[in-house]
Amino acid sequence: MRAAANGRSMEAEARTILLDALESTGRVDLTWIEALKAAGDEFGGVELVVPEDEPATAADLTKP
Repeated sequence: MRAAANGRSMEAEARTILLDALESTGRVDLTWIEALKAAGDEFGGVELVVPEDEPATAADLTKP
């Protein structure tokens, strides 16, 4: 709806949105990340189990 309102294709509108976001000089407050990390460190951190990747299975396109 935004693209139509601006007289552009959806692709052109998406490109405009992305370019506008990249050109924006606004800063984002990321201090909450540091606070979250400090809270995790206070309790010994977090160990995440990362499972091994499994090969993808091929799609069977012969069945309807």
